[in-house]
Amino acid sequence: MLRFITLLSCLQQGLRLDIPTSVHPRLSKLIERCWDENPDVRPTFAEIIVELEDILQHVQAAKGGKRRSKAKMQKKSER
Repeated sequence: MLRFITLLSCLQQGLRLDIPTSVHPRLSKLIERCWDENPDVRPTFAEIIVELEDILQHVQAAKGGKRRSKAKMQKKSER
């Protein structure tokens, strides 16, 4: 219980964990928005999903290809 109280105290002081430099810059910004002290500024879950999907598409495109969805892979294996 003491750890929770310590954690809560740190969060109330505005302290947050460091985001590793290896994290994609857009993902870092999304995390920081989620951590905003003002709940009205934080993204909704729907906005988070849209942003994560967009980040994923950009990362996949930068790597030179898209992954096939499980549904497409299943259809192909059923043939």
